[in-house]
Amino acid sequence: RRYPDTISYHKSSFDTHGMIIDPLFILNPPEKRHMIYDADVPLRSLLPKGLEGILTTGLGASAHRDAMPVIRMQPCLQNQGYAVGYLSALCVKENKSPRKIDIKKVQRHLVKIGNLPERVLTDKEFKGFSNSEMKKALASVTDNYKGLEILLTDPERCIQLAHKQIAGATMPEEKVILSSILCILGQGKTAPVLAEAIRQYKDWDEGWHYTGMGQFGMCLSRLDALITALGNARDTSVLPVVLEKAKKLEPEDYLSHFRAIAMATEAIGSREAVPVLLAMLTAPGVRGHSILSYAEARSSAVPDLNDTSTRNLALKELHLARALYLCGDQDGIGEKVLRRYADGLQGHYARYANEILNSK
Repeated sequence: RRYPDTISYHKSSFDTHGMIIDPLFILNPPEKRHMIYDADVPLRSLLPKGLEGILTTGLGASAHRDAMPVIRMQPCLQNQGYAVGYLSALCVKENKSPRKIDIKKVQRHLVKIGNLPERVLTDKEFKGFSNSEMKKALASVTDNYKGLEILLTDPERCIQLAHKQIAGATMPEEKVILSSILCILGQGKTAPVLAEAIRQYKDWDEGWHYTGMGQFGMCLSRLDALITALGNARDTSVLPVVLEKAKKLEPEDYLSHFRAIAMATEAIGSREAVPVLLAMLTAPGVRGHSILSYAEARSSAVPDLNDTSTRNLALKELHLARALYLCGDQDGIGEKVLRRYADGLQGHYARYANEILNSK
């Protein structure tokens, strides 16, 4: 993606530091380590809406969670800091706000000193892909989702084209891929195709435990991704397929499997999921990982700077509690778990739990 107001240029492999959430990466995870991506960051993403004379840099930029891994590297942000400093000095010199400054003047300087590639001087605003480009991407998407990033730039056109394509598809794997795209975009008509593909898995595949450092590649298995997509179709008739897989999980199994079940059941939102979710949440060892005091924090601390075991346990509990609560809950058990986290010391989890509790 290119912009006329690019202010900094970034390069990085895709170290996600946790769970990717965009439909593109759920169905087609980013490459493993050593695959280098590049990205432009436009000035507009550093200008807070409704404020003048303020710029935010680094992790303060306006960007999707799944874009952050590529635009957060230190050398790139040092260059961004210089670019913003130069722009700010120009604002003072010319008595203009950042929104009124001549961005081309700034870019020419940054190109001259090597901070930006010369092409930024002629880059145009992205206007979307043509119909022929969308059709070409659709023709290739059944080859392990090749071109999906193009199709998802325009979900409405993607849905129309995919419906036509799946109607004439003959190969089972082609139908599964097209159905997974339609389902993750909220289309339930082809959900039975995806449900049957999930039913064919006799056992769970290799999943993923939470990884904070060096997290490259997938964070959902192939089966996880299909279940997550199926849930997004919000078709209650396929819920039994999801619950059938859920019943096979043990508390020590991969976090990604629990996450997939939770996301699918809460998206469908049926009370029929409550007994299974309750059984999963109340299984031995699944509950009780919120931290309510400093004494608990000290006693449960793992002496490893990059430990993620405590996060895996808490995230399983939170995902299941959320799904149970949003599907209707039973005896207030889901709500009680969420209340404990909301009142606890794990800041992000507390905010997350409060958001869920206030969503109804």
